[in-house]
Amino acid sequence: MKIKSTIAGGFAAFVVSIGIVGLGAVPAYAGINDCPKGYLCIWKDAAYITDGKEKAYVKFQYYIPDYGSYNYEGTNIGSTNTATSIYNNGRYDTAYMYQNTYKRDRLFTIPAGNANWSLLGYLGDNIESGYYSTYN
Repeated sequence: MKIKSTIAGGFAAFVVSIGIVGLGAVPAYAGINDCPKGYLCIWKDAAYITDGKEKAYVKFQYYIPDYGSYNYEGTNIGSTNTATSIYNNGRYDTAYMYQNTYKRDRLFTIPAGNANWSLLGYLGDNIESGYYSTYN
């Protein structure tokens, strides 16, 4: 029926638009502006903050083989398996994020210029290493 196909098409377009927004254009959050150009940054909490601090992030320009070796800037909080928000402020590379050290068991990719203010499900609190595609 034409009505069912129109509704299904509209629903599909809605789902695609949610996916694009979810890992798409960078929203206006103060903490995200602190991530330097050419770097990927993670924060412990949603909305690009770590324990209420916008500048408390972990960043990499090429890769981090083991987030267990890094604390969020200005804190004693370790970054392995704690990331809830992420921003790839890289110049052109897609970043590959892994659930184990030394790029084992890929979780997801995030293209340059994309962000996710709150990683949900198995993506959140599960990153142990990350690499830009040039170094992957």
